[in-house]
Amino acid sequence: MVGNHVFRVIASKDGYYNFRFEDPEIWACYRLRAPQAERSIYSYVCEETPLHDALREAFAERAADCVNLDIGAGSWLGGNL
Repeated sequence: MVGNHVFRVIASKDGYYNFRFEDPEIWACYRLRAPQAERSIYSYVCEETPLHDALREAFAERAADCVNLDIGAGSWLGGNL
């Protein structure tokens, strides 16, 4: 899986904080799931970033939305996948 991959997911703001992402003052939690999936995953965005500002604005008026999630190799926590 080299390169970027785009996934269509339903994203919603959530309140699950655990392990490395246990501090809601630092992290914002979002639940992600594929449109026809029963299970979901949690994603975290650092509060003090432009991405978080954009997500906060997007979710200010709605609880959930379909978004395109673009995942690139090595983009997770600055590490290599």
